[in-house]
Amino acid sequence: MAQISAGSTDLKSGINAYTTGAKQLGAGAAQLKTGVETYTAGVASAAAGAKQVSDGVSQLKTMLTETMANQLAENLSYYKTNKNIQESVSQLTAAATGAGLSGITIADDLTALAAVNGDDAVAEKITELYTKYLTAYTQSVVANGATSQITSLYANQLGLLVKAASNQGAAGALAQVAAQIAGSASSIDTLAQGASSLSTGLDTLNEKSTELNSGVSDINDGLVKLNSKNDDLNEGVAKLDTGADKLDSNSKKLNTGAAALNAGVATLNSKNNLLNEGIQKINAGLGTLNSKNDTLNGGIGQLYNGFATLNANNPALRDGSSQLADGTSTLRSSSTTLADGVTQLNEGAITLKDGMAEFNASGIKAITSLVGDDADIAVDTIKEVINLGKNYNTFLGKTDGKDSSVTFVYKMAELTK
Repeated sequence: MAQISAGSTDLKSGINAYTTGAKQLGAGAAQLKTGVETYTAGVASAAAGAKQVSDGVSQLKTMLTETMANQLAENLSYYKTNKNIQESVSQLTAAATGAGLSGITIADDLTALAAVNGDDAVAEKITELYTKYLTAYTQSVVANGATSQITSLYANQLGLLVKAASNQGAAGALAQVAAQIAGSASSIDTLAQGASSLSTGLDTLNEKSTELNSGVSDINDGLVKLNSKNDDLNEGVAKLDTGADKLDSNSKKLNTGAAALNAGVATLNSKNNLLNEGIQKINAGLGTLNSKNDTLNGGIGQLYNGFATLNANNPALRDGSSQLADGTSTLRSSSTTLADGVTQLNEGAITLKDGMAEFNASGIKAITSLVGDDADIAVDTIKEVINLGKNYNTFLGKTDGKDSSVTFVYKMAELTK
């Protein structure tokens, strides 16, 4: 029990640490959610930019392979006719400034190119300026997308450089520029493939970022619910602590009860012989009971037959019950008449008493005296009295439809011969 109490204390401490950590985790999850939202927004923006780069690089390739080739052929025609190129310089300079192509000053570049002598030097300068213009154009396409204005401006500027070189008689430089254009187109193919792969990868990343953002939101919601249950958890820990104290206090009672149980088991063991004897007696009784099964079955049969007889006599019993009920009803309705009859009987008894006294004095005694004189006359007299008694059947009167009778009892002396 002491271990349980100690474990309860450790559990309480651990849950307190857990709830503190859960709150910190909830705060961190909120920050993670914000960071993931920022990250997914950046991925979406990067994906859009990569798509723009891919489209721009594709247009750049088209410009180099088609527009620039056509412009170069046109400028070679200018070379043959030896047209003046100065008329376009001011227009292209203003257009470059308006298009935001920083570092592109066509007038200065043409002046620098004019100061160079020799085919090799002219070719080197042409290559330098070509690289400069291609870099500016590429940056503009990446930042703003490819437009027909920028493409035309770049082609015209590069065409002026070709014209200037042709005026200086640098035919080799023109061939070198053509070779660089072809090489740039090949490099741009590789760049286009990379930009396309980057765009596809960023699209996939953007899709997964949305799933990640949803998962982080679910985690954050779960942590909010988890933190909302911390109070219930702490309350449960407090109840657990209280229960552990009660368990510890009741452990002594449990130990006492266990000791008493052990003592009872010992006593039970000591009574095994008596228990065995009782079991033997029970077995013997069961044997006797088993031997009486036939008698029991016979009694059950008689009981069944008795029930059958009783069931068969149910109609008669019901009829008797009805008659009894009718008689009881008649008795109840006749109770008043019976009471009146009892009253009349009482009055008649009094009258009978008086009549008997008179009969004894007037009749019996007279008869007795007559018997003494003449027995035959007495017998005849008695018979006459009996006959008269048969006709005299009431002292009090009787109710119509009712039978009644009167018996005369008289006493006389013994007759002698």
